[in-house]
Amino acid sequence: MEERRVVVVADDEEMVRDFLRVVFSRVECRFLEAATAEEALELVKREGPRVALVMLDAVMPGKGGVEIIPQVRLEAPQAKVVLFSGSPGPFRKRALALGAHEVMGKPFRLDALLSMAEKVLGQERQADMTPAKAL
Repeated sequence: MEERRVVVVADDEEMVRDFLRVVFSRVECRFLEAATAEEALELVKREGPRVALVMLDAVMPGKGGVEIIPQVRLEAPQAKVVLFSGSPGPFRKRALALGAHEVMGKPFRLDALLSMAEKVLGQERQADMTPAKAL
């Protein structure tokens, strides 16, 4: 039996983590969440080659997501790294230079999240998720 791929999400806002947990419950993956960049990095180190996707908020207490991109890429080079922010513009160039695969804005568009999940995890979305909802 193939083990489910791991998705790691780091955001200091519980509401954002809750929303992403619901979105990723629609695809076949193991969802792990962290409230800080440091916690996310520990999850990535622990899960190593099973990590398929790491989503990091750009701004969190302590280190921001941008700051740990190089360490995430080192610990899980196979993982896709997505940085997100309410104002993604100032972070885009640096995040991509450090190895992020994508930079997304908040609020999230559900259709964009599901498309990204499909692409990264190679799965079809379930029919009951409508693309009109966003956080």
